[in-house]
Amino acid sequence: AAEEKTWRHFVEELHLSPEDEDALVQLRLLHAVHDGQFIKADIALARENGVIESEPDGPLADEVADGDMLGLIGGYAAYGELVNCRLFPLTLIAGWTRFFREQLPDASSYVVVAASFNLRKFFCIDLQTGKMRVGPVALRRGRASLTQTTLHALPHATDGGAPSAWSGTPRDEMVEWLAELGRRLSSRIYVAETLVPREAQTMGISLFPRLGDRVSEAVTRGICVTASAIFAPEQGRIMYSIRIRLLRHDEPHGLTSEQRGFSTAQLRARHWVITDPSGKQDHVHGDGVVGMYPLLREGGWRDDQQSRSAGHANVTPEQVIPGAPCEGTFIYQSMSGPSGTFEGEIAFVPGSLREPTGAEFAVRVAPFPISVSERDFIF
Repeated sequence: AAEEKTWRHFVEELHLSPEDEDALVQLRLLHAVHDGQFIKADIALARENGVIESEPDGPLADEVADGDMLGLIGGYAAYGELVNCRLFPLTLIAGWTRFFREQLPDASSYVVVAASFNLRKFFCIDLQTGKMRVGPVALRRGRASLTQTTLHALPHATDGGAPSAWSGTPRDEMVEWLAELGRRLSSRIYVAETLVPREAQTMGISLFPRLGDRVSEAVTRGICVTASAIFAPEQGRIMYSIRIRLLRHDEPHGLTSEQRGFSTAQLRARHWVITDPSGKQDHVHGDGVVGMYPLLREGGWRDDQQSRSAGHANVTPEQVIPGAPCEGTFIYQSMSGPSGTFEGEIAFVPGSLREPTGAEFAVRVAPFPISVSERDFIF
């Protein structure tokens, strides 16, 4: 928790007026209870950029302070892009706010309260309105002001529309935003897992929803496919997650190997159908998924991958190299433009590509939204 003298130093460092302090009353109350996250990598980055002069004493245990991906706001990853946002302590809020004000035009009314470890995404409070904003939005970079390069992080219903369940004033937006994040965590809409599949060092809060109306699930011959998506403003795109596993025979919708006709099945190809709001469809066909051809079994999968000598199309079974056995669910994460809905089919071969035991069959990917909703929060 931040002491009163820490808050006074924060106010003096940013030259905040009494009106500014009033706009930040929720930030002050929050940091009186929990003064953000002291993560060692964040402190090092701040010192490298001259944001702070010395290393502050942090209250977190070493296993948290050393965890680069343990940001409270969570994150996501796809195609080498990785974001994980943490709630800054007052020391870093002051330092990065000064840094942003020096680097960006018309930023004097903004206070940066949270950001990704690599600063590719940040959250700020507008002192003039009390609104929480997120940026920089990829498609808006280069515009004249910070207002134009960020988005409102709360649903438009709380922006002059229906009253919020938590407050009736924009001054309380940070509390409402954090409360909604807490609700989603406690209800397991968001869970902790590796942000980059199978990379243990990226364990953190994943913002790909696991429950709710933005998640789809379908089971075909015992193969379960769960899909969801999230808007990544810093990319100006949608990131989506497709989770594939062969259900155990004693699970709901699970089948015995005799009932489904195979004990293992291998992914061969994909067919995505992306429908924009006007109803226009874009069809995407391809072998494997990002060069991967998982061989599913009950409880896990084998990490088969395309050989480097193979081309991007018409990959033969001999060009798919058997990989290491893995436990749990195969997870594929990628990006798409923000438009409408996403669905499709995944072609599987019973047995394996090299030793098929039956005819190829299609596994359904049920439709899920990949649109940007003005009625949702942005985390």
